[in-house]
Amino acid sequence: MIELAGRAFGKDDTGAYSGPQQQSLAAWTSEGENILARTVTFPTRGVWYVWLKMRCPGPWPALLTWDLDGDQPLVSARKDILVQPGPQAAWATWSRFPGFRIEVNIDRPGEHVLRFTRKQGNADIERILLTQFFSATLAGDSLDLTGDPGQGRADVPPGDLTVDGFRADFVPPPVRASGTTYFVDAEGGDDGAVGTAPDRAWKTIARVNRDPFHPGDAIYLKRGSRFHEGLAPRGVGTEQAWITIGAYGEGDRPWVRGTGRPGLALTDQNFWQVQDLAVCADPEYGTSAIAVTASKEAPRARGVRIINCLAFDAGRHGLEVGGHPGYDGVVIENCRSFCNGGDGIVIWGSTAKGSTRN
Repeated sequence: MIELAGRAFGKDDTGAYSGPQQQSLAAWTSEGENILARTVTFPTRGVWYVWLKMRCPGPWPALLTWDLDGDQPLVSARKDILVQPGPQAAWATWSRFPGFRIEVNIDRPGEHVLRFTRKQGNADIERILLTQFFSATLAGDSLDLTGDPGQGRADVPPGDLTVDGFRADFVPPPVRASGTTYFVDAEGGDDGAVGTAPDRAWKTIARVNRDPFHPGDAIYLKRGSRFHEGLAPRGVGTEQAWITIGAYGEGDRPWVRGTGRPGLALTDQNFWQVQDLAVCADPEYGTSAIAVTASKEAPRARGVRIINCLAFDAGRHGLEVGGHPGYDGVVIENCRSFCNGGDGIVIWGSTAKGSTRN
């Protein structure tokens, strides 16, 4: 467990704030009235759950958000912390969206910057606790870690992240399309264009979902684009000619968000490769970010590769592959799944002969 002293927004370190941990306030950095930042040394990588003791002097609720090293990938209400007015400080560990904890994801041990931003109202942060034990309970101003053999610190093998785990510098395999290549650009595209060159790109995911693709086809989403539609392309590849979804251009992974549906859904479709995407789904609707499923009425599905993708902020699983009875030939490589309501990555089948060769 990591324990930090808090401080108030909008105060300097000259003693103006008379909170219980005033002697440690200098560790905080103020970036104007609305941002507080603190360098924290995390002893191990993994998910760390954040407990905050806060007071809102009112008269209206305060709204905060948080990030780690300047990054807050969530896009739903889960990225916010609601603090109700009251005379006494109270502990909170849940984000604004019910059922989801405040958490940060550490890819490498060592120093990271934890930052809180005030979006509205006033709030004083008196104390912060961080633990890797999801089931910790409050015990006064500390945490009861009974049942956690690591006492708040999970023992994660200190393997080199270039060998195991998610690699930020991973180089995905090149896409080799033997069929037609299509391009999608959320800013400069046009759904009336043919889509077969960057300067004649489509604009929306709805256009991608309209017509089935054929073996060997490739669909490229422009890096830096944000698509607020669920991606559900149609078509079936072959073992010799897979259908591929990838990214082109420079910058961040193209970002796809599903609302009321998965961010990416493939159903009863063989031989698809998906790579270099950031995919999420509004957690309110209980769907997975990436859902590759097979129904019992269809022939047994086989052949899916998901490479170098992010799957996050979903109400169900981050990355889900399975069906009735299962899904054969699944490859998941260098993917990162976080901040989901269910499992991060799950491959499932409904019988003893469930998903195989995965």
